Amino acid sequence: TTWRQERSYYDDRDYTPVTLSAAATWVLSDAQRLGLTLARVQRAPEVSELFWNGDHHATFSFQLDNPDLDMETAVTLDLNWMYQAGRNDIRIAVFHYRFDDYIYNDLKAFGDPFHGDDVYRHEQADARFTGAELTWQHTLTDSWHVDIGADIVEAELVSGESLPRTPPASLLLALNWEHNGWDLRAETRAIAEQNDTATNEGSSAGYLLANLSASYRMP
Repeated sequence: TTWRQERSYYDDRDYTPVTLSAAATWVLSDAQRLGLTLARVQRAPEVSELFWNGDHHATFSFQLDNPDLDMETAVTLDLNWMYQAGRNDIRIAVFHYRFDDYIYNDLKAFGDPFHGDDVYRHEQADARFTGAELTWQHTLTDSWHVDIGADIVEAELVSGESLPRTPPASLLLALNWEHNGWDLRAETRAIAEQNDTATNEGSSAGYLLANLSASYRMP
């Protein structure tokens, strides 16, 4: 109870985020398109980021509030290439986002003295994200097609420190069969190890995830 504040601590907060964006598409050929999107995006902090103060039982952690958070602002650039012809549907995207006052949940060096759980607090700092994504669907027959996918992102503070909970690169390979309402899918996703970790975080090992699924669409 000593962590709870006076009622005035939770007074209303007012924010006026403004977002502007522009996009263009170039038709390179009957099969190819190139798309470019530029945006300036603002986001107000969420209520939980401002005022959550207590145990988070789902993650066995303690969350500290931060009522001093301000709006975060991002300038974003997205470039997309799309190819669709014959048996192939390919999409490649690259992006770069530059944030002022990016809000992230920072793992602290101290723990909860009552339960021994990790302690987090939402902080703000300038950050940048750079990444790419690939999807490729190749049709083998009227019933069979292969899906290939990959993604990678580098997320770090402008100071050079990696941001917490950054997902590692991954690669997907899947085989699909569709016929008379039935859809069978077998897929394998390879997740790379993650060594670009934030302060107080540990690295994670790579692993393989295999999925099998079957579904039927009623007519």
